[in-house]
Amino acid sequence: MLIHKNQNSFSSTSAAKAAAATATHRFEAWMKMYEDFVGLTVVKQAQHKVIEVSINLSYEIFHCFIIGNLLRQSLQHQIFIWVQV
Repeated sequence: MLIHKNQNSFSSTSAAKAAAATATHRFEAWMKMYEDFVGLTVVKQAQHKVIEVSINLSYEIFHCFIIGNLLRQSLQHQIFIWVQV
């Protein structure tokens, strides 16, 4: 009898998890439809693109900074050599 009670407990736990998963899926589906209706999905996509572009731009700016710094160091070195001559 005790084993039977544990099996019911397990199946009710599984049923509760399945019901929660179904409710979550329904909620997410409704939220997706609402976001599509009000245009929030497009806004999120645009925001994602802006973030991607800003990350790429920051890498390009950093690259330009490094190259500019290397050029400055090279010129300073050449000036230092020229002044010593």
